[in-house]
Amino acid sequence: MLIRRLFFRFYLFLVLCIAIIGFALDFIADSLPKQQTDAHTKRYLASFLYVEQLLITNPSLALSDLSKFASMKLTANIEILKKENFSFDDALINKVESGDIIQLENNGDLYLIRMIENTEYVILYLTDTVTNDVPFWTFLFYILLSLPVIIWLYPLSRDLRLLENTSNHITKGRFNHRVDLPASSPIKHIADSFNKMVEKIQYLLDEQKSLIGAISHELKTPLARLKFALELQKNSSSEPHSIDAMQKDVEELSNLTEELLSYKKFENLENQVVYQNINVHDWLTSVVEHCLVDDELTIQYNFLLERINIDPHLMARAVSNLVLNAKRYANRKILISCLAENTAAKIIIEDDGMGIEEKDQDRVFEPFAQLDKSRSEKKGGVGLGLAIVKNIVELHSGSIYVKKSCLGGACFVIEMPI
Repeated sequence: MLIRRLFFRFYLFLVLCIAIIGFALDFIADSLPKQQTDAHTKRYLASFLYVEQLLITNPSLALSDLSKFASMKLTANIEILKKENFSFDDALINKVESGDIIQLENNGDLYLIRMIENTEYVILYLTDTVTNDVPFWTFLFYILLSLPVIIWLYPLSRDLRLLENTSNHITKGRFNHRVDLPASSPIKHIADSFNKMVEKIQYLLDEQKSLIGAISHELKTPLARLKFALELQKNSSSEPHSIDAMQKDVEELSNLTEELLSYKKFENLENQVVYQNINVHDWLTSVVEHCLVDDELTIQYNFLLERINIDPHLMARAVSNLVLNAKRYANRKILISCLAENTAAKIIIEDDGMGIEEKDQDRVFEPFAQLDKSRSEKKGGVGLGLAIVKNIVELHSGSIYVKKSCLGGACFVIEMPI
């Protein structure tokens, strides 16, 4: 697509320039003979009048003798012919009979022609030899044609150099550089794709650094407890208790590993989303009931949208994570809504718990995000659930955010295009 667009833009530009230059050169070339004719007319008018006078004063002389005599006197090549012996087309006859001095070119020779008034005689005056300007005009044409090519290629080469320089900075790890091109640039689409690629690489590298740091922190605690429990087991009679504690630590490590695998899995499923048009009530109640089996919380539903177009399996994982998160922090009540607003479908999950402070609302979807202590102490889990939700929602070309709930706790809102 890009190659075709560049080709057609350059092709149309070149054809337009050729047409403009061609018309300009034709106009100049057409105007030069007229200017030359006007100059010859003024210069040789006296010569024509002299020859006419010779014919009037010497009617008995032969036309050939008069031609030789006039040529000798005027040091020029002059012929006097009768109109019947000279071939004219209709347009030329009208000009000649009007008494105008006209110009004819024949085999590189330039003739000035005039018909003597009230006679049948025509005077031919051979002037300076006309030079052949075809090579000059051809050379000038190609010189002028190179100008629009340079005008078109210069900004393209400049933009490509900028793209090359930026890529060199990126290879050296300077990810703050971007290719900033005007909207008229023929490679604007490439530059935008390049910038998105750099942003994605920078995001992945930053995420990798934070993920490595977070994993290291999360693994240290259960490993330290395991080491401590093993030391206690050597000299303690409370072996069952130590084994139970170690078992919990092993489960925590196992959960962390599973969540990490899930997080990376849902990060790379862009081409595996299978959309289905499903009944919202049946699907959402099934997902919520599966998460809240034998729970004492009050669940309220608010269905204002009948059907929705999603991947039900992937989105079920996202909703499950949000419901379990609400269950963890809610006191008595959870409200689950699904509605349409403008061109977006919304799935909203609210609780009446402690909520999330405004300063943490943008960070809550980061892997292993460290929030305030009061929330961290109660949260449990490994800190990847909301990050997984964000990945799944983005796979659906949607977005997710959190705000204060009307119930007093947190309100998670999933928005997806209808």
